[in-house]
Amino acid sequence: MQRGVLCDSRCRTSAPDVVACGDVTRWRDASGETMHVEHWTNAVEQANAAVAALLDGDGAPEYRSVPYFWTDQYDAKLQFAGQVQPGDSLRIVGGSVDTRNLLAVYGRAGRMTAVLAVNDPAAFIRTRRALHDGAAFEATVR
Repeated sequence: MQRGVLCDSRCRTSAPDVVACGDVTRWRDASGETMHVEHWTNAVEQANAAVAALLDGDGAPEYRSVPYFWTDQYDAKLQFAGQVQPGDSLRIVGGSVDTRNLLAVYGRAGRMTAVLAVNDPAAFIRTRRALHDGAAFEATVR
């Protein structure tokens, strides 16, 4: 079962002059994967893209999303961005499990697909930006 109103890469539905954003949407990202993200940061970012589509039509930029969440669990801040699929490679690029401070990246076909940080928000922000920009898996920044 597919959840959400199907939109194009500019948040436009199949109905003329109708856009959708937030938890109700389903769309294809730049890689062709169908996305459905139920998180408030996606809703905010997607609203901006939907308005641009209404105002600029085909001239509006395509919406690119990197799913993201964070949580504080006792003394650990966990942050995650991206999408992981079975078979993706995992590499710890900073810190360690023992120190409870680490940065790990996932990759597939030479591209970074996700980043996980534990108690390292500065490294997470840099790596999340690289993920959004399509960084190569082997060129992961620390």
